[in-house]
Amino acid sequence: MRKMHFLLLTLFCFGGFVFAATPTTLGFDPFEDVKKSCDTTAKESSVCDENNGKDPLTGKDGIITKVARIISIVTGLAAVIVIIISGLQYITSGGNPEKAASAKNILTYAVIGLLVAVLAQALVVLVLSKL
Repeated sequence: MRKMHFLLLTLFCFGGFVFAATPTTLGFDPFEDVKKSCDTTAKESSVCDENNGKDPLTGKDGIITKVARIISIVTGLAAVIVIIISGLQYITSGGNPEKAASAKNILTYAVIGLLVAVLAQALVVLVLSKL
């Protein structure tokens, strides 16, 4: 049971990042058409203007930033829910050391997952600020 909780928490925390990275690892660029049109017909478009600081992919309100925020919010909410559930399990353990230990382990994994999510968000912000 303990291994199952850890596996589910790990998959939940890291699963979104794996799926988010798939298009780039396959060599697929979803903005290829936009880039081509910037070279030919739409040079004056705000999307093509590199000096306005509003890169549609990596800018402050870019797609990567928005996806990272959404994943962080969902992961944070899931961690808070798991922390509440583990607290309730600890309260209702009734002195049973096995149930209390299980609740403590769930709480530990939830806090670790929350820390990983915070660090992942910080890493995304750091990388995007360097682009």
